[in-house]
Amino acid sequence: MPIQHIQLISTSHGRGLKEAMESVLKYYFVFSSFLLFSSFFPGGTLPSIATAIHNLPFGPDLCLDPDLVFVICGGNDIYEKGTEKVRTPLSYFAHSLFPNLISTLRKKFSSSTRICFVGILPRFNQHNFNKKARYVNRRIFELCRQEHLAFLNCERLFLHGNLNSNLFESCYLGDSIHLSNTGCLRLANAYCSALTFILGGFLPLPASCLQPGLICNSSFIFYSFIPFTAEMRQKYEEKRKRFQEARKLAREQKMKIKERVE
Repeated sequence: MPIQHIQLISTSHGRGLKEAMESVLKYYFVFSSFLLFSSFFPGGTLPSIATAIHNLPFGPDLCLDPDLVFVICGGNDIYEKGTEKVRTPLSYFAHSLFPNLISTLRKKFSSSTRICFVGILPRFNQHNFNKKARYVNRRIFELCRQEHLAFLNCERLFLHGNLNSNLFESCYLGDSIHLSNTGCLRLANAYCSALTFILGGFLPLPASCLQPGLICNSSFIFYSFIPFTAEMRQKYEEKRKRFQEARKLAREQKMKIKERVE
């Protein structure tokens, strides 16, 4: 099976994400191989990231012809650093900043590359920020639908039960902004479920495929507006069947070994 290339683009939330995803992919996948690349921009705003991507040279952190690109950014554009002073009018996100970034991504990468935007992550005990982030995420969702991209909303990953509950403190570092190892692994799991669906594979995590292009479980909601062809659906079902058969065989072999030992 050919190797599938995944490019990660992020702000400081991308620190450690590549390694966490690699561990998840190695654990769940039998028939697929993935090669991950990560370019992250600590403190980056949407305009600065768009400029940086445009100027990025080819190197070990960049794949110019990936099968899929994940993009998570926008949190640094809401407030001025270390304050609650608004840096960017919220309406400006959908009307200018994100459309400009989408245009840059499409020029930088291959025409066959699929793009998935990840919603701005909530921050621990920062309710005003989280309210604004939720508003921006709705705008990103609408933009992804218009542009035939994918959108992964990970807000539920970090919440107790429902959207009005407190965030899991264990998912955050002491600054209440950046993810701990626990939070990073949660995010990596959601990324891996989304990428396997987009690329026509199977779902490694318990989730319901409500309709072509929509995955939901208790932790995240994923929408894909990328055309899902009959060929992709067939490939999806074939891989799911092979994965189930491999899991069944592994269980049977494990039982045989256990019986011999006993």
